[in-house]
This record gives sequence, structure tokens and C-alpha cells, in this order.
Amino acid sequence: MVALAAVLGPVVVGLGVALTVAFTTVAALVGGWATTRLQRDRRNRAARSGETGATGRSRWWLAVLVYAVVAPVVLVYVLWVRPESGVGLVLSIVGVFGLVVSAVVAFVGLFIDVTAPRDPATDRLPSVRLYVGVPIGAAVLAYAIGALRATGNPVGDGTYGFVIALWVCVTAYLVFERRPGGTVPSGSNA
Repeated sequence: MVALAAVLGPVVVGLGVALTVAFTTVAALVGGWATTRLQRDRRNRAARSGETGATGRSRWWLAVLVYAVVAPVVLVYVLWVRPESGVGLVLSIVGVFGLVVSAVVAFVGLFIDVTAPRDPATDRLPSVRLYVGVPIGAAVLAYAIGALRATGNPVGDGTYGFVIALWVCVTAYLVFERRPGGTVPSGSNA
């Protein structure tokens, strides 16, 4: 056992260090990208200089729209119909898995679309705190309430809180920000 530990110890430590470096690098890249996108001055400068994507013609809003349509259907089926066995249960499991995946894609798409460069003379900048921050806050609040009430599944409560708050924010974004005369200039492919 000592010989095995002596041989495998450095390998395990090396893998741990490699995974830590990889995770830290990815986190730093994502953090730097997000921080850059959040800078209001960069968004305005990019729009004035004609940077690609400065016209508000992001395609990510399509993923946001798909989520806005799919989320209520899955939530109603899972929370009210509540199938207990058979094909209904399989549909429920697949629906929840698909909903979580589409929520992540919609969340990223919403962040990218909200932080896209826009012309400050003709467009108003959507609130990142409102559209992106509220779902995160709702998840934390639902998790905390579930943990305090000892519901037995605070992670599930937090997930449902996130999914529902994201749906509300996505719907509000699509209605108020993507309409003609909103943040997308008239005549674009909104």
C-alpha cells in the first residue's frame, strides 16, 4: 500500500493541480469576457464605431424566445399534471432535463443580447441587473426559503425559482425590449 501510495500520490496531485489550473483559467476567461460586456462605455463606443453586433441584431433572442414558449408548457405538465409512472413520467423527466438545459442556454443568450452594443442616440440600454440578476436572486431566495423551511429539496426549490423568474424576465425582455421602437432599431430583424 505504501508503494502504491508513493507511486499514485504524485499522479493524483498532478491531476488535481491540472484540473485547478484548467478550472481557474476557464473561470478567468469567462469572468473577463462578462466584465468586458458589462461596461456601458464599451457598449456605446462599439455602437458608435460600427463594431460587429452593434446594431442589436443578435440571434440569441431566438433561444430566449424558445425558452419563453417551452418553459410554461413543461412547468404546467410537471407541477400540475404530475405523472407518476409510465410514459408520462418519462416525458416529465425529459421535460425537466430539457427545461434546465434550455434555461441555461436562454440565460446565456439573454446576457449576450442584453449586453450587445447599442447606439446610445437611438436605443436605450436594457438593464442587466433586472434581466440577468433577478433569476439568480430568485434562485438564491427560493433555495434559502426551502432550506429554512426544511422542505427536503432546497436545490429543487432554487432550480424552480430560477426557471420561473427567468421565464418572467425573458417574457418581459421580449415584450418590452425587443419590440420595434424598443432597443432594436426599426427595420432590423427583430
